[in-house]
Amino acid sequence: MSGPASARASLLDRTFLTFAGTETYLAFIQGFPLREFSAFEVVGDDAAWHRMEDALLRPIADAAATREFGLLADCLVWHASPDYIARLGAPGVGPVHERAVQRTREFVERWRARSEPRGPAQHCGVLPLEQTSLARRLCSVPNFLRRHGPEFRSCAP
Repeated sequence: MSGPASARASLLDRTFLTFAGTETYLAFIQGFPLREFSAFEVVGDDAAWHRMEDALLRPIADAAATREFGLLADCLVWHASPDYIARLGAPGVGPVHERAVQRTREFVERWRARSEPRGPAQHCGVLPLEQTSLARRLCSVPNFLRRHGPEFRSCAP
């Protein structure tokens, strides 16, 4: 087996570490205002983003490399859907997702250049869940694409 199928199979056997507790870190340790619990706003604040990189993201990425784990890098956009974007007055779903993916990619590239990690780093910040105040449930494909389509388009090479 070679090509994409081989790559997928090799990833299935890996252990991955992911960014976790980001909203908790931002709110309670860094003191970043999480309006509507929307961490995507940190990508527009250079000082807050770099502080979070240094204090939270880099240590997690370094731990993954040390243990030779893969890294799943969250783009912090689980609340960057049209309803939250409108409520918070952000510039639009597409621009928010593009900036979040760009910032995450830049972090991973700088981290790779600095640390020469031994495990692969993967970009992903999407779960196929409808996250609402009522319930978390698997969502329909059209709803998933409506909410997360901009992020997928932002991740495309």
